[in-house]
Order: sequence, then structure tokens, then C-alpha cells
Amino acid sequence: RSSRANLTATTTARTRLRIVLARLVQRTAGPDFAPSSATRTAEASGTSNGFCVASLVLGIIGLPASCAVIPPVLAVILGIVGLSQVQRSAVEGGGKGMAVAGIVCGVIGCFIAAMSYLR
Repeated sequence: RSSRANLTATTTARTRLRIVLARLVQRTAGPDFAPSSATRTAEASGTSNGFCVASLVLGIIGLPASCAVIPPVLAVILGIVGLSQVQRSAVEGGGKGMAVAGIVCGVIGCFIAAMSYLR
């Protein structure tokens, strides 16, 4: 059997499996089960604000590297910018939790950095 025939057989088997599973779900959950796109949140669909993600990443990096003041300060600034953008856009999800977590981690990192410099 050639590789093309194997690929076709595999694709056909996957398609049949999807059809069987879809029918099973429809029988179990009822005909009104089909999830609409309106019920998906922004985070579930994979869209979130880049400032929020950057804030969280810099906040996490800023905790162990608290001797460097730049990452925690940037985490706070980017978190505030991202949070304001998410609140203005009124999109459900979108990175609000990441922005808040980045701000909190950044503030803690700034506090640890300040304590290490004051010693």
C-alpha cells in the first residue's frame, strides 16, 4: 500500500469518527447543544491583549530578578496600559486577569527590589 493510500484511509477513518462522535453528542445532549460563537469568550478563542501578556511575563520575570528594577516597573506600566485597553474595548476576557496579575507581580517585584537596595 502506498503512503497516499494510507493517508486517504486515515483521513476517511478520522472523518467517520468525527461524524459518529457528533451524532453521539447530539443524541446525548439534544438538538439544541450546538455551541454558538457568541458563547465563547475572548480568552477561549485565543485572543488577548499583548500588553497584558507582556505585563504578566515581565511581572513573573521580575520576581526572582528583583535586583533589576526594570522588569517589574515595565510590568506595572504595561499592565496599566493593557488593563485600560481591555476595559475600553468591553470584550469579555481579553486579558484582564493577566494584566492584574502582571501589575501585582510587578508591584511585589518593585517592593523586593527597593528592599534589596535599601539594605
